[in-house]
Amino acid sequence: MIVHSDRDGQYVGNAYKALLRYAKAQRSPSQRAGCYDNAQAESRWSRLKTELLELRDWPVFADLADGKLALPRILTTTTTTCAVLASAI
Repeated sequence: MIVHSDRDGQYVGNAYKALLRYAKAQRSPSQRAGCYDNAQAESRWSRLKTELLELRDWPVFADLADGKLALPRILTTTTTTCAVLASAI
């Protein structure tokens, strides 16, 4: 799993890096001041929150394992939907 974050202090600290190692995740390879990298990540996160969190009664997922199983399908659907919408413009 790749985790995208800003370059703020909390995201480059040792505790955060240790948490990523524990979760077997990697930090995204975005560049400093890479606004396009950040825009894509922010757009996906916004879409995920809008479609899954704001339109449903809580809880969205039964537990963390349920969320992990659903995430690949959600991201694939979101990417496909965004590509279709972008091609229509």
